[in-house]
Amino acid sequence: MIQKQVTFNLKQIVSFIVMLVLLTYSFTAGGIKNYIFQSVAVVIAAFGVILVGMFFVSSGRFAKRSLPIIVLAFLCIAVILINRNGNFSRGVYENDFVIIASFIFLVLAMNVKEWHMPFIFISVAWVLLHSTVTILEYAIPGFYTSSILPLFKSAMYYNDLIWVFSIGKIPGLAGHFSTNGIYLSVGLVILSVCLMNRRNKRKLPLIILVVITAIALLLTGKRAVLIFGAVGIFIAYFCLNADKPSKRIVKIIGVVILIVLLFFIARTFIPALDNFINRFIETSERGDITTGRGELNSVAVRFFAENPIIGIGWDHYKYYYLAVYNKLLNAHNVFLQLLAENGILGAAPFFGLFVLLYVRAIRALLRYVKTEAEKDPACTLALTLSISMQTMFLLYCLTGNPLYDSQMLIPYLCSCAMGEYYILRINRKREG
Repeated sequence: MIQKQVTFNLKQIVSFIVMLVLLTYSFTAGGIKNYIFQSVAVVIAAFGVILVGMFFVSSGRFAKRSLPIIVLAFLCIAVILINRNGNFSRGVYENDFVIIASFIFLVLAMNVKEWHMPFIFISVAWVLLHSTVTILEYAIPGFYTSSILPLFKSAMYYNDLIWVFSIGKIPGLAGHFSTNGIYLSVGLVILSVCLMNRRNKRKLPLIILVVITAIALLLTGKRAVLIFGAVGIFIAYFCLNADKPSKRIVKIIGVVILIVLLFFIARTFIPALDNFINRFIETSERGDITTGRGELNSVAVRFFAENPIIGIGWDHYKYYYLAVYNKLLNAHNVFLQLLAENGILGAAPFFGLFVLLYVRAIRALLRYVKTEAEKDPACTLALTLSISMQTMFLLYCLTGNPLYDSQMLIPYLCSCAMGEYYILRINRKREG
């Protein structure tokens, strides 16, 4: 009995370490990562610790009922490795290594829950840091120019950072204001899901954290992640209250009205909250609300049309674009980029995995709330978080690059794995 207790505690400790390393990478990628993970060798060592630790926590077991997900995940890895990888041919390894390790993490993590609470708590801690720094940069501009900006002296976006900060978009601890928006939107989703699942009356601390994170996100001026995150939260709430259809509509309308009122009150005290609206006005006046994404997408469509079966090779898009337009850019549409680079054959595993994970989570939560009289709060939290994060990720795939950005991919796959753990439990209970 004592031996079992020691083993259980050890798994908790290992889970915490795994999440600390994984989320530190995720919440610093595109930002201060190079000060923590100073070389590719350090990144490989860190993810080695993550995967070995997760293998230990899961006892090396795979969830047989999740075989379709496992197969699709490894097919995705195979595409990255063998479909003429544009990064490998140029001696660039880190990003693809992280993507592959993240898919392996998904496979290992679906079968255990010890890492769930560390994921929530460590994510919230990082989000509080990013929110605090973002708000400080707005309140004390000299704090950014003297203490934060010098950290990015050698960054590709250094001149852009100076410019965007001068026009009121707050980059936080990131190398680009878009990256800061991703950090904060991920946090906003996690905090909002925790709030909607809190059944007792001690909601005030969570409400305060949600408001602080939302204000920080508005200060970045990012539109897509704010809208997509909000859509994800509302869809999850809609599913969570599927057994109370009338009540949920009234609550959603009430919350929307309250948010709008609070926004218009807050903007009188913090004018920079208008960054969100101003970006729509600016891009509309320029006649391109997509901020150049239309051209990026059209290039991807052309590549796909030229080679629709196997594409131009994994992650080759940005190098072709660099050669022609002198800018190293992704397509800002994951679905089109997957088709352009991997054709129908190579893109199919990714599309299949995205759809399967999303459909399973929605079906599981709808069935669970309608059939279970006594609901497990941990189960509803995991499933609502899975649906919210997946919704945001999939919508952002239409305008951004979340598959290739660790700061979005890692929380997405963690949330999927959390949901899958309870989907497997629900299915086992129903079958047995």
